[in-house]
Amino acid sequence: MTMDPAEYAARVREVRARLAGTMTDEVGTGSTDAVAAARSLAARRLRRRSGRLIADIEGTHTGGRWALRGGDGVPYLRIQEEGGAIHPRGRGPLTFKSERGWWTSTREVRITGRHFMRDAFVSTADAATERLDKRIGALLGGD
Repeated sequence: MTMDPAEYAARVREVRARLAGTMTDEVGTGSTDAVAAARSLAARRLRRRSGRLIADIEGTHTGGRWALRGGDGVPYLRIQEEGGAIHPRGRGPLTFKSERGWWTSTREVRITGRHFMRDAFVSTADAATERLDKRIGALLGGD
């Protein structure tokens, strides 16, 4: 198919507009899938008391990139995801009720990372890439 420069420019504008919509759709779908996967993994890997952590996981899209993040409502989401040590804020020890119901005091509590958000992102990335490849191929007149 041969096009003159004006036809070619019009076709490029059309494809660019449709591509932007396709990208936005797929980023939204990928984000929704990753949020669902992260919530599912968190439900399986964490002991739940209130369910606030799972409800606080969200997908964001900024500047052409999407990410999983926790909102501001659950300050302990990061330590559950990545792991680390918790130390007392003041001079005294950390004092808390253990899982067995006993009060205990210590200078440090180590938490192993559960990586539910990282693993959700990784598990959904391939499917999102495949969907995007197919849609772009169809848009450009390929498969």
